[in-house]
Amino acid sequence: RDLPLAVTVREGEPAWLRLGPGLLDSFRRLDLVVETEAGTVETITVGPGDGVRETITGADGRRIATRRVPLPALPLGRHRIRLADRPEMAVHWAVVPARCHQPEALAGGARRFGIAAHLYTLRRAGDAGIGDFTTLAALAERAAAKGAATIGLNPLHALFETQPERASPYSPTDRRFLDPLYIDLAALPEALLTPAVRAALDAEAGLFAAASALTAVDYARLRAAKGRVLTLAHEAFEAGVAGAGSEGGALAAAFEDFVRAQGPALQPFALHQAIVAATGIDDWHAWPAGLARPDAADTAEFAARHANQLRFVMFQQFLADRQLAEADRRARAAGLSLGFYRDLAVGCAPDGAEAWAEQDRLMTGVSIGAPPDPFAAAGQVWCLPAPDPLGLARDGYRGFGRLIAANMAHAGVLRIDHVLGLRRLFLVPDGATGREGAYLAQPADDLIGHLALESRRAGTLVVGEDLGTVPEGFREQLDHAGLLSYRVLWFERAGDGFVPPEHYPARAAACVSTHDLPTLAGWWSGADIDEDLALGRLASDAEAEARARRAADRQRLIATLVASGHLGGSFDPQGPVDPHGSFDQQGPFGPALAAAVHGYVAATPSVLALVQADDLAGETAAVNLPGTDRERPNWRRRLAPPVEHLFESDLARAILDRMAARRA
Repeated sequence: RDLPLAVTVREGEPAWLRLGPGLLDSFRRLDLVVETEAGTVETITVGPGDGVRETITGADGRRIATRRVPLPALPLGRHRIRLADRPEMAVHWAVVPARCHQPEALAGGARRFGIAAHLYTLRRAGDAGIGDFTTLAALAERAAAKGAATIGLNPLHALFETQPERASPYSPTDRRFLDPLYIDLAALPEALLTPAVRAALDAEAGLFAAASALTAVDYARLRAAKGRVLTLAHEAFEAGVAGAGSEGGALAAAFEDFVRAQGPALQPFALHQAIVAATGIDDWHAWPAGLARPDAADTAEFAARHANQLRFVMFQQFLADRQLAEADRRARAAGLSLGFYRDLAVGCAPDGAEAWAEQDRLMTGVSIGAPPDPFAAAGQVWCLPAPDPLGLARDGYRGFGRLIAANMAHAGVLRIDHVLGLRRLFLVPDGATGREGAYLAQPADDLIGHLALESRRAGTLVVGEDLGTVPEGFREQLDHAGLLSYRVLWFERAGDGFVPPEHYPARAAACVSTHDLPTLAGWWSGADIDEDLALGRLASDAEAEARARRAADRQRLIATLVASGHLGGSFDPQGPVDPHGSFDQQGPFGPALAAAVHGYVAATPSVLALVQADDLAGETAAVNLPGTDRERPNWRRRLAPPVEHLFESDLARAILDRMAARRA
């Protein structure tokens, strides 16, 4: 190309534009029209002799003659530069910060702690069978009172409403929008609570009460029941809520403002959901040919005929965003200095709304995965479409920016799942195994720059989940850009032992375990080994070896805790069992040991330390077991204690007191 597809320039650094062969030997002046993000337009003239001639070598080995010309500094943002005499030839020009936002709460060497939870697992008195945004606010207020600075959350992405069994938040239909299932119906605006809506809430009260008592989320029943109430609420809204007093008018105006603010992403999402509802076909690949693309004529005609259904989808997003914003307000008012710590999944489902709307920026025929490693000898295939690097550049990374911005909304921290994907993605051809994949390089400098731009705009700290096979130098690149690393106790090993706390990096979020690993109590008792054995994932003749390794690891952990002063030297490995009485007779797991383990992580120089709500509750079963789907109830288990009492047990108090003491 005579002009590159996209250029990303760091703020304060010299700006150079590389001209291709077609503009190399021009004997006339070159006029470049600069259209800024703010809407201003100016023309820059490049003389025939301006710039520096260079020969570059492409990735395929070809040598190409080019000319580099300097450009004046532009403000932060995404701009466009085009040739005055060839308007179709343009480059997306972005000026981005060198580093992501660094919050005041972590300035001056401050170290904070937070509580990580999956929202759907949380209980609250009077909930409807799933943790909702009101439950989130209640947890945040109680956590802030205990000294916590943030609440870490599972991805809140929209899942498949017509396929409730697809419950993984890491394989959503669309990562840019919220799941309406988290809406608290009891907290709907008063203007929407018409007699019909109140009657519907009364009719569903028995179902919600029964669902609330279950040990797992009943997604199918809850989606249907909440959908019935929200449909009536939308009917009330469309029937003239704008005229129902000042609150109704303000609500209607706020809805229109929300729709405008969502920009070009909300309409295709709503359209996809409406087509699914009308056709009963979930996979867009099986839709009629005329609906295969969001910009097709048949699709536009469908949207016009189903405008009310599209508005219903938008209305649900409006309510969800409104309630999340209110939870954020309550959390920060209570003293949660970093706000919510949201999570962005590495990909979307290939048959969902995001893949349909963003198909020009996604590859086909391959899935993101991971190469073989000690934890998955056959490699992994995640069934997630990969971004097309050229597709990302063609729109100047605007789609990527919208994705990041959507997930930074109402959050002080954003965790990027599998942040290694910003540098390279391991791609597996359809039908192949993880052993047969290959790496595809990604435009890391550009992606990290646009991530920093959205971080600065939202005032959001970024954590990069950098577990797995890390490319050489990539952690240093992330650190230079202001991202925190992500360190898990179980993976921080020094030979057979554990890495001393002082060797953890300061710029990191450290934790004991994650949703894909056993809980602390489950690891100690060997509940994960029991489950692998029951599911046939562990051969019976390998059981003894697995239990022996775990016993040795328990002893190493105790020795490490004693040696580092986190556990008294008189600690007896054969001492009394946890007073909860919920663990097998395999060792002295209890408040003292749990506090010591978390104190070990809290003692690291890492600026952020996280404790799982599951560990505060003494859970032994993991939320998810990688490599399983229907074999066990992944992404469904609910915590036993409600948030009102989650911090009251001896176990929870011991852990939180130790975290607060080490992070004061």
